Amino acid sequence: MLDYVFGLPDPYVFPQIPLQGDDRALIQRYITMSRRLAGFSLINDDTTLSVGRYPGGDEWYVRVLGFPADESFLGASAAFRQLHNDGEPASFSNAHNALFKVMKSLPEEQQVTIRETVPLWRSARGKLMNHTIQTLTALKASNATLDNPVSFGNINPDELIRTFNYGDSLHFGDGRGQLDNLLADPFHEAYYKYSALISIVGLSHFYFGFAVLLDSALSGVS
Repeated sequence: MLDYVFGLPDPYVFPQIPLQGDDRALIQRYITMSRRLAGFSLINDDTTLSVGRYPGGDEWYVRVLGFPADESFLGASAAFRQLHNDGEPASFSNAHNALFKVMKSLPEEQQVTIRETVPLWRSARGKLMNHTIQTLTALKASNATLDNPVSFGNINPDELIRTFNYGDSLHFGDGRGQLDNLLADPFHEAYYKYSALISIVGLSHFYFGFAVLLDSALSGVS
């Protein structure tokens, strides 16, 4: 779906760049964490959202089938945060900025590649922060707008992930009141839990693609 929605340049052909010191270390860490997270069961599970009626009645239900075990969700949330949160040392933002930092010392042809390619990834990430990949796919496939009923159209992935992280998963902090409100109704609980899961998975796959680009920048020696 990422390729269909964004059509990003092939990360495997990104040129080698002479990254050194702390910049190289944080990029190597980003690649390492991406590989570790890619092996988590949560990233590769087959969780589904089921909506239907109970037999013999008019009452509806919303269920999450196959939701990951608690330790799986919490562990993946912690690993994901290292790539996602801008304040983390080896986050997407810091890895992105490291490429632009070293760009000034490169030949013009390599500078052009960075200037033309890396902002496309930053733009795609911004869109995935605001809408799930399922929503973006539906919008593109049907030429719809957010005024139309599209899958998970009311979900802001970044906000929802932070609400779960800081209301329960990582900290019992500022997000707990908002999370309580989201999960108070059983219908909403199933929907928002599933939405948080697909938000993490969608952004994770994007981060994995950027890790391939970074590995190419290091010439595959990470």
